[in-house]
Amino acid sequence: MSDTKLTQLSKEAKARAIVEEFRCKNNTTLLNLLFTDIVGSTKLKQELGDHKAVAMIQAHNKIVRDCLSGFAGAQEIETAGDSFFCTFLRPSEALLFALKLQSAMRRTFPARELELRVGVHLGEVVMDADSQGMDIYGLQIDTAARVQSLAEGGQILCTHAVFDNARQALKGRELKDLALLVWLNHGPYKMKGVEDPIDVYEVGEEGLGVLKPPKASEKARPYNDSEDELGWRPGLGVKIPGTEWTLEESLGRGGFGEVWLASHAHVLEKRVFKFCFNKGRVRALRRELNILQLIREKTGDYPGIVRLHEVYLESPPYYLGMEYVPGENLRTWLNTAAGPRDDGPRGKFFGRLDSLKQKMAVVLNAPLGALLRSWLLRNGKAVTPSTSLAAFPLRIKVEIAAQVAEALEVAHKAGVVHQDIKPDNILVCRSPGRQAIPKIKVSDFGVGRIVNEEALKNVQLTKNPGGPASDIFTSDGGTSLYLSPERLEGKKASPQSDIYSLGVILFQMASGDLNRAFTFDRLEEVGDPILRKYMQRMLSGNHSRRCRTAGEAAHMLRRWHYWRRWRDIWTLKIFKSSVAALGFVMVLLAPVAYYLVSSYEAELNASLEQHRPDVKHYNQNSANLLAKLSESLGEIALRQKDYEKAIEFFTEVIQHAPDNSDAYFKRGRAYAGKREYEKAVADYSHSIDLSPDSAGHYFNRGVCYFNLGNYDKAIFDFTKEINLGTNKAASHYALARIFLNKGMPEERRRHLAEACSLGITEACSQESH
Repeated sequence: MSDTKLTQLSKEAKARAIVEEFRCKNNTTLLNLLFTDIVGSTKLKQELGDHKAVAMIQAHNKIVRDCLSGFAGAQEIETAGDSFFCTFLRPSEALLFALKLQSAMRRTFPARELELRVGVHLGEVVMDADSQGMDIYGLQIDTAARVQSLAEGGQILCTHAVFDNARQALKGRELKDLALLVWLNHGPYKMKGVEDPIDVYEVGEEGLGVLKPPKASEKARPYNDSEDELGWRPGLGVKIPGTEWTLEESLGRGGFGEVWLASHAHVLEKRVFKFCFNKGRVRALRRELNILQLIREKTGDYPGIVRLHEVYLESPPYYLGMEYVPGENLRTWLNTAAGPRDDGPRGKFFGRLDSLKQKMAVVLNAPLGALLRSWLLRNGKAVTPSTSLAAFPLRIKVEIAAQVAEALEVAHKAGVVHQDIKPDNILVCRSPGRQAIPKIKVSDFGVGRIVNEEALKNVQLTKNPGGPASDIFTSDGGTSLYLSPERLEGKKASPQSDIYSLGVILFQMASGDLNRAFTFDRLEEVGDPILRKYMQRMLSGNHSRRCRTAGEAAHMLRRWHYWRRWRDIWTLKIFKSSVAALGFVMVLLAPVAYYLVSSYEAELNASLEQHRPDVKHYNQNSANLLAKLSESLGEIALRQKDYEKAIEFFTEVIQHAPDNSDAYFKRGRAYAGKREYEKAVADYSHSIDLSPDSAGHYFNRGVCYFNLGNYDKAIFDFTKEINLGTNKAASHYALARIFLNKGMPEERRRHLAEACSLGITEACSQESH
């Protein structure tokens, strides 16, 4: 090492020593402060009872400490009930601990019955160490606690310094047992008791983390730099000023403001509203307005582009009222709607398993999943927690791309380039089934650009209250994964830039991974040679060699199905010709072939007979496993009062095991929870037919008959339960209520007396009346 480098290192060491000496004298240090807290612990104790809830919290405490033991230098400073306060030397260690902790919580509590929220902040604190341990003081601790209070269950929030340092340190590292990390900036939040706004960030695993902006609360809310000029803020159940629209769900936030779903007081309709709260940021909102106005003026209301309904840009809050599309964006839709693998009964079983995982976010590294994984491995099939996107029908993927291309052609003809074509900006309308062709709408022209000034002739644009109109020609935007080479080089966007972005999406869909970056050598992963050729035309590095228009790309993709069918027919013809040419040779070899085929057929039949019981056993095991898994998930949903999901899961059980009386009984409970008493009665009747001596089934059916006003049948069921069951007191009390309604006081008093003698105190007080 050179003398110069040694001198430099010596100076740095001295500087660090001076800083450390100052900190030691003043007992101050810079630490990463991490707070965890169980969400809804009080409600948990009320629902489960103290004993069970405390056992779960103790299991949580063990998980936290086990995870903490893997990080050298990490310290548990304080534990208060169900919350932890820990410190870490490095931001990357703090966030890695938080990620592993959330992963461990999901494995231990797969139904999310216990969830943690985590907040991390880097700040200078005062340390006070004594024989009892170490205490830490300072305002930065309050900041860390406030960041944690913003999070919801399963979420990890942090501040700027932690986010930047950890992201750099973890970049490129292979993180064992963690999915792909997503890093999000949620913008500034104004926190109670903190003078300046704090930028809030999030890190989480893709598909597992919360990954959405924190909701506004009394303690913190999103901050705008000109909030003083605005008195109104959107919120759940709040009416938009001067309208009959009521906000019912926050859909997200952007650089311009917030997006909300609203319903009308008198019209059975929903709309999406994009709000902007100050003139400085209304430019993006106005750009989208002008682009949509231009497209409508030039081409009319095209069904493949989200429609604009109303505009208010006179004073804050500025907003656009957009068409509501019932469905999901393309990314979400593909991840949840991917169908079963098309490889026979075994494939249907594993495909169904994927569907179950999607419905309840069951990941196969949970305790139940561990048993399931070992069973799958024993049966020769390793399963990872991923969707079957690669096996999703290719014809539907190509059709989606063709519809997007047609929508882009409409925009391009109006002189508009979208500039941000990606799965999140493609909306999929809900369709009746997985195999149905979905309808597509292109949304979010907020970073779009008008590339043809001639298109503006005779078109009246809306004036911008916050700046000039020229920005509609100069907008830059887009998502790097989908940007064309010319955009990455800083050149202006053109219609061919949108075609390139669509080509990337088509490549991702065909290769089965919506996070995969495109390179030309990866085109070999696309198995269909015709589609591969089409992609080459859409993804050429030279924009002049791409499809000339989006309409040409749409026409090309529409032809794919017919070219593919022609290729298959042609291949079949060649095969038939080859068979004919070989016919003469086969005639000569027929005696030998007959002997060989007969021998092989006999051997094959013997083998099939030998393995037939194994196949039957495997199929039965598959059905039983799916039924048990569905029943467990249904019981969880029933406990959480998510009756729709419970009905769905118990229906799965009934399909696999139609003689399962408990499944009918539990589905009946779910219908009763929804007050759909007639459906509940039908299920209870099925369960009674299958298990006629189950007293509880009669009692529940009797309650439904009572609610339907069918007192005679209710009397029969409650009387049956009294003869069979252990819930006699409740049945007598129910009969007393029925005879009160029927005007039969003697019978009422008799059953009240029975209920009172069996311990129902309310019956005792009513008996004397």
